[in-house]
Amino acid sequence: MDSKPVQKLVQWLINQNKKNLLDLSIPIQRNQVWNDIHKSNLVVSILNGFPVESLLFEESSIDKSFKVLDGKQRILTIIQFANNEFKLSAKSKAKDSELQGKTFQNLTPEQQEQFSNYQITITMVRDLSEADRELLFFMRNQAVSLSTLELTRALIGSQVLARLKDLINHPFLQETIGLSKNALNKYTDQQILIQFLILEMKKEATFSGAEIMEFADGILKKEGVLPEIEEKVNLVMTFLQTSMGEDFKGIKRIHIPMLYLVGCNAIEQGKSPEFFHDWMIKFFKDIDQNGDEYKLATGAGSAQKQNVDKREKYIRKHFEDYLAQ
Repeated sequence: MDSKPVQKLVQWLINQNKKNLLDLSIPIQRNQVWNDIHKSNLVVSILNGFPVESLLFEESSIDKSFKVLDGKQRILTIIQFANNEFKLSAKSKAKDSELQGKTFQNLTPEQQEQFSNYQITITMVRDLSEADRELLFFMRNQAVSLSTLELTRALIGSQVLARLKDLINHPFLQETIGLSKNALNKYTDQQILIQFLILEMKKEATFSGAEIMEFADGILKKEGVLPEIEEKVNLVMTFLQTSMGEDFKGIKRIHIPMLYLVGCNAIEQGKSPEFFHDWMIKFFKDIDQNGDEYKLATGAGSAQKQNVDKREKYIRKHFEDYLAQ
């Protein structure tokens, strides 16, 4: 793999973005997760001439555009500040208190020039295969602050992520369970979907970070998601969406894979969403009053197989007992 470091001005990055030559949307990249303090500290670093970590671009030999493989947060911050989209936070590490609260247009001409002419190192690679791109992203980020799930996205690969897009955007994941914006930025919706896929595609269900990564790099990446599994997951999520309505928004995420399992059973039994809704009300009431066995399996080590099995056994029996009434 050929690579070379080059020095580019901040203004060059801004210009490339204006020309739509920076691709910040490759599927394995994470969402924008920096808050105003993170952003402000980067700008302050630039204005003080501090070193900034290098970026990683893949340069196209066809149209001279660039895929951003590493550095999305830094680039978005630079572009947003240049466009006066945020003020420097009072909680930043700025030595000069006069910088606090300022946008780019509020800087002195000298400070604006210093910002625009700051040099950033960019490592350029050329025309990678999709597999090489994903491996490079994973290897570069495995030792830094990416979460297990963010690394998992690189293992899954762009093609599978694209195939899962409709399922990820299902209203059940995006609206019904009431995930916060922060949770969505951390791909919690995708984590829940992967748990559903583990339940459908593996004989034994464990939800630890290591197991999820193994599943992503093995079964999910190699086999993909068969149309019949995709159809079933979509059907069950629609059933859960209708059953839960507004009453269960903000439900603890640990319960959701178990509700998926019982939802599958309810559909097989021909039960209505209204019936399932009533059962859920009784289930959560019962575990609050006398569900120590289930609750203990939601504590420390809840992702381990033995605790997943305990929750599954308990919730399935509760639903069977409810059916028998």
